[in-house]
Amino acid sequence: MCAPRLNVYAVEDGVICKACGFGWDPAWGYRLTLNAATNQFFYTHLGYIDVKAGGYVRRGQFLGNIGDFSNGPTTNHFPPHLHFATRDGNALTYVRSCSRS
Repeated sequence: MCAPRLNVYAVEDGVICKACGFGWDPAWGYRLTLNAATNQFFYTHLGYIDVKAGGYVRRGQFLGNIGDFSNGPTTNHFPPHLHFATRDGNALTYVRSCSRS
């Protein structure tokens, strides 16, 4: 769990995929999918997205921030957090390499 509105950054260079999941979803809040060279990364429970579907992002680029869902359909269901997942890779590799900012 974390503070709401904490910034979220790209873990790799890649393209934001619209067809793979982008925008608002009642269960996930704002979500986006980053297609990188060897992995696909999912970021959900965002409160704000600062990138466009189809856009190219660089590793470390600001993607958005974590939501608090105070005005959404999931109000008071979960404390603020980021759901981060990867396909075709090991998410722990990326989580362990991150430093707190």
